[in-house]
Amino acid sequence: RTQRANALIYAVGGVFFIGGSTLFFPAMEEIIMHGGWLYITGCMLTLLGAVLAALTALELRKTAPTFTYGSSLLQVPFWSDEEATIASCALYVAGNLVFIAGSILFFPRILEAGGPVVRLSAVVLFLLGSFLFLAGA
Repeated sequence: RTQRANALIYAVGGVFFIGGSTLFFPAMEEIIMHGGWLYITGCMLTLLGAVLAALTALELRKTAPTFTYGSSLLQVPFWSDEEATIASCALYVAGNLVFIAGSILFFPRILEAGGPVVRLSAVVLFLLGSFLFLAGA
Protein backbone atom coordinates (compact mmCIF):
# COMPACT_ATOMS: atom_id res chain seq x y z
CA ARG A 1 0.00 0.00 0.00
CA THR A 2 2.73 2.45 0.83
CA GLN A 3 4.32 1.93 -2.58
CA ARG A 4 1.08 2.97 -4.27
CA ALA A 5 0.77 5.95 -1.98
CA ASN A 6 4.38 6.89 -2.71
CA ALA A 7 3.88 6.56 -6.45
CA LEU A 8 0.79 8.78 -6.28
CA ILE A 9 2.53 11.35 -4.07
CA TYR A 10 5.54 11.51 -6.40
CA ALA A 11 3.32 11.75 -9.50
CA VAL A 12 1.23 14.60 -8.10
CA GLY A 13 4.39 16.30 -6.81
CA GLY A 14 5.89 15.99 -10.29
CA VAL A 15 2.88 17.71 -11.83
CA PHE A 16 3.31 20.59 -9.38
CA PHE A 17 7.04 20.74 -10.20
CA ILE A 18 6.34 20.97 -13.91
CA GLY A 19 3.66 23.60 -13.44
CA GLY A 20 5.82 25.64 -11.12
CA SER A 21 8.92 25.33 -13.27
CA THR A 22 7.16 26.61 -16.37
CA LEU A 23 6.16 29.75 -14.50
CA PHE A 24 9.83 30.52 -13.82
CA PHE A 25 10.43 31.29 -17.51
CA PRO A 26 11.26 34.97 -18.10
CA ALA A 27 8.13 35.41 -20.23
CA MET A 28 6.05 34.44 -17.19
CA GLU A 29 7.85 36.75 -14.78
CA GLU A 30 4.70 38.62 -13.79
CA ILE A 31 3.25 35.44 -12.28
CA ILE A 32 6.46 33.96 -10.89
CA MET A 33 4.93 34.02 -7.41
CA HIS A 34 2.44 31.37 -8.53
CA GLY A 35 5.31 29.33 -9.93
CA GLY A 36 7.08 29.56 -6.60
CA TRP A 37 4.07 28.31 -4.69
CA LEU A 38 3.47 25.48 -7.16
CA TYR A 39 7.13 24.50 -6.92
CA ILE A 40 7.05 24.62 -3.11
CA THR A 41 3.92 22.45 -3.13
CA GLY A 42 5.73 19.94 -5.36
CA CYS A 43 8.67 19.99 -2.95
CA MET A 44 6.43 19.40 0.04
CA LEU A 45 4.73 16.46 -1.68
CA THR A 46 8.03 14.94 -2.76
CA LEU A 47 9.41 15.49 0.73
CA LEU A 48 6.37 13.69 2.14
CA GLY A 49 6.97 10.81 -0.28
CA ALA A 50 10.62 10.57 0.77
CA VAL A 51 9.69 10.55 4.45
CA LEU A 52 7.08 7.86 3.83
CA ALA A 53 9.60 5.76 1.91
CA ALA A 54 12.21 6.18 4.65
CA LEU A 55 9.72 5.18 7.34
CA THR A 56 8.74 2.14 5.29
CA ALA A 57 12.40 1.18 4.87
CA LEU A 58 12.99 1.63 8.60
CA GLU A 59 10.15 -0.75 9.32
CA LEU A 60 11.30 -3.25 6.69
CA ARG A 61 14.83 -3.15 8.07
CA LYS A 62 13.50 -4.66 11.29
CA THR A 63 12.09 -7.74 9.60
CA ALA A 64 13.81 -8.10 6.23
CA PRO A 65 16.05 -11.11 5.81
CA THR A 66 19.70 -10.40 5.14
CA PHE A 67 20.61 -10.93 1.52
CA THR A 68 24.15 -11.09 0.20
CA TYR A 69 24.78 -10.03 -3.36
CA GLY A 70 27.62 -11.34 -5.46
CA SER A 71 30.70 -9.17 -5.71
CA SER A 72 30.34 -6.09 -7.86
CA LEU A 73 32.09 -2.78 -8.32
CA LEU A 74 28.78 -0.99 -7.73
CA GLN A 75 27.98 -2.86 -4.53
CA VAL A 76 28.15 -1.11 -1.18
CA PRO A 77 28.80 -4.18 0.99
CA PHE A 78 27.92 -2.66 4.35
CA TRP A 79 24.47 -1.34 3.33
CA SER A 80 21.28 -3.31 3.06
CA ASP A 81 18.65 -2.26 0.53
CA GLU A 82 16.71 -0.65 3.35
CA GLU A 83 19.71 1.33 4.59
CA ALA A 84 20.45 2.53 1.07
CA THR A 85 16.81 3.60 0.73
CA ILE A 86 16.96 5.49 4.02
CA ALA A 87 20.13 7.31 2.93
CA SER A 88 18.62 8.11 -0.45
CA CYS A 89 15.44 9.45 1.13
CA ALA A 90 17.46 11.59 3.55
CA LEU A 91 19.19 13.20 0.57
CA TYR A 92 15.81 13.80 -1.11
CA VAL A 93 14.46 15.40 2.06
CA ALA A 94 17.52 17.66 2.27
CA GLY A 95 17.25 18.50 -1.44
CA ASN A 96 13.59 19.43 -1.09
CA LEU A 97 14.30 21.68 1.89
CA VAL A 98 17.03 23.43 -0.10
CA PHE A 99 14.67 23.79 -3.10
CA ILE A 100 12.02 25.31 -0.85
CA ALA A 101 14.52 27.85 0.49
CA GLY A 102 15.63 28.67 -3.06
CA SER A 103 12.03 29.06 -4.21
CA ILE A 104 11.28 31.49 -1.40
CA LEU A 105 14.28 33.59 -2.40
CA PHE A 106 12.84 33.86 -5.92
CA PHE A 107 9.67 35.55 -4.66
CA PRO A 108 9.53 39.05 -6.21
CA ARG A 109 9.52 41.06 -2.98
CA ILE A 110 12.44 39.10 -1.60
CA LEU A 111 14.37 39.48 -4.86
CA GLU A 112 13.70 43.22 -4.91
CA ALA A 113 14.81 43.65 -1.31
CA GLY A 114 17.93 41.51 -1.63
CA GLY A 115 19.06 42.30 -5.14
CA PRO A 116 21.75 40.32 -6.94
CA VAL A 117 23.03 38.63 -3.79
CA VAL A 118 19.64 37.04 -3.11
CA ARG A 119 19.24 36.02 -6.76
CA LEU A 120 22.67 34.38 -6.72
CA SER A 121 21.86 32.67 -3.42
CA ALA A 122 18.63 31.30 -4.90
CA VAL A 123 20.49 29.94 -7.91
CA VAL A 124 23.15 28.35 -5.69
CA LEU A 125 20.43 26.74 -3.57
CA PHE A 126 18.81 25.29 -6.69
CA LEU A 127 22.17 23.90 -7.81
CA LEU A 128 22.76 22.42 -4.35
CA GLY A 129 19.27 20.91 -4.32
CA SER A 130 19.91 19.37 -7.73
CA PHE A 131 23.20 17.91 -6.50
CA LEU A 132 21.45 16.42 -3.45
CA PHE A 133 18.79 14.86 -5.69
CA LEU A 134 21.49 13.44 -7.94
CA ALA A 135 23.34 12.01 -4.94
CA GLY A 136 20.08 10.50 -3.67
CA ALA A 137 19.48 8.76 -6.95
